[in-house]
Amino acid sequence: MIKRSSNCDKSPDPPNGKAHRIPNFLAQKGERELYLFDARLDGWAGWGKVFQNASVFDGLVQEALRRSGLPEESAQPLPPGTNAVFRAGDAVVKLFAPLESGIDSACDFECELQTLLCAQSKGIRCPRLLGHGCIEDRYRFFYIVTEYLPFPHAGRLLPGLSPAQRRIFAAHLYDDLSRLHHTQGGDALVWLASAKQNSRWDRMPPALRKQRILLLDALSSTVTARSCVLVHGDATGENVLAGQDSGGLFPILIDFADSGFAPPFYELPPVLFDLFRFDPVAGGTFLSLYAEDYGISTEIVIQELTAAFLAHDFSPDYLHAVALHASLPGNASLRAYTKAIRDYVTYALSI
Repeated sequence: MIKRSSNCDKSPDPPNGKAHRIPNFLAQKGERELYLFDARLDGWAGWGKVFQNASVFDGLVQEALRRSGLPEESAQPLPPGTNAVFRAGDAVVKLFAPLESGIDSACDFECELQTLLCAQSKGIRCPRLLGHGCIEDRYRFFYIVTEYLPFPHAGRLLPGLSPAQRRIFAAHLYDDLSRLHHTQGGDALVWLASAKQNSRWDRMPPALRKQRILLLDALSSTVTARSCVLVHGDATGENVLAGQDSGGLFPILIDFADSGFAPPFYELPPVLFDLFRFDPVAGGTFLSLYAEDYGISTEIVIQELTAAFLAHDFSPDYLHAVALHASLPGNASLRAYTKAIRDYVTYALSI
């Protein structure tokens, strides 16, 4: 997807304008230089072996805490993703994968930081930012430190809630995401062209890849009719917490690393297919608010969700989710997938 507009071929600077090298007072001439991160990376495979290892990252975690004015705390790995994320007492330390991992996450760092600040300024419920910057060690590690919120992941909690509670939760989530969408930017045509190049589809059958491009071309007028806005982009069951106070349950958005500018319907697949797991009650509430907000018919909602399903960065994952939901065979055509989406939306908006 189109990331937040910025100079993403240059790594962003930490708050004081330069990256700090850890002083190495212990190393003497001829001795092995010491690093906070002592492992060596040899691309994505090497990163995958260590990114959840608290002992490997403990030195970097403690340094990020120190720079954020926080006390030392033992590091505990949190649910895996792309980057190394650890709980440390009342804080969460996210260490972004360095260039030597095989990916350049400098832009992801900047996107997450700026979108988190934007969300906070709009009163959207999300973790409080405690610190951020860059540690120059064996490799260059960008980091973000936020408060730890002791609430369960919403994806695990929602199935056990009553229909009324699920409707309220979905309405709160829609309100939070729509406030984020008030920030506009980017171009839908550029976004669509970029989405067609999604390398995650390279592993899919050639026939399915061809059908996808043809269908996205057919939906291009639907896509370009909607302006690009700032989206979270990955509001899944693990990236939304279920907070609770005397007023009841409410969503808390976490992990803004996949945020950026895209049409607002880009939010739909992770919310409907992962967070709500095709629940027609929560999904129907969310889609009703979406349709009312943009003044569109059920048919346009179906078209926009289909476009998002095919164009999302993680669309192959949602292909699998739809197949499981609709019990589709392994050789199903995209027409079968889009029919399953149509049936779900039609039913969700009818109850």
